[in-house]
Amino acid sequence: MPFEEGQDHIVSAYRLYDSADAPVARLACDAGTFYGDHRYYSVALELFEAALPYIVRPAERTAVLSNIARAAAALGMVDRFKNVEDQIHADIDDPTEFTAPALIELALAANTLGHQRKSRAWAVEALRIARARGSRAGEEAALRTLAALDAGREPDTALPAPQKLQRFVNRFMRRLKEAVPARQAS
Repeated sequence: MPFEEGQDHIVSAYRLYDSADAPVARLACDAGTFYGDHRYYSVALELFEAALPYIVRPAERTAVLSNIARAAAALGMVDRFKNVEDQIHADIDDPTEFTAPALIELALAANTLGHQRKSRAWAVEALRIARARGSRAGEEAALRTLAALDAGREPDTALPAPQKLQRFVNRFMRRLKEAVPARQAS
């Protein structure tokens, strides 16, 4: 989807919510994914990190963590990538519907950091899990990722966020930070 069209959708959805709660946090994650797809990894990472405290379901947290890993890698934040990679690795013994896509994100992040062997291993694990879960879409995504890696996929590179986008993301983050995270709410 073209950036301006997608951004208009994100802003419209943002305006539908009047407080920071789980739906707004999920919107922040969706927006972060969209921004990452357009290589605006710095704002994507900000949104993923701000939304994470509101995402309590373990499977969904794994998905958000994998997006954090990919954005961090694109921004050269090796320590943050490794921290998140360790958290996801600890959770793959009990795969969910989000595990294979999360491992694909890890594979792409590892590729960005120049870890080709690790990148391929994550993609192969994503394929194994997708097949074990009977996920045709997951299997196809893993196979596409492996083919791209084998063809020498270029690392992710970040673009600076336009000022207007950064201002919007700053407002979004303030809304998320003003609320009590779901894990602290009673």
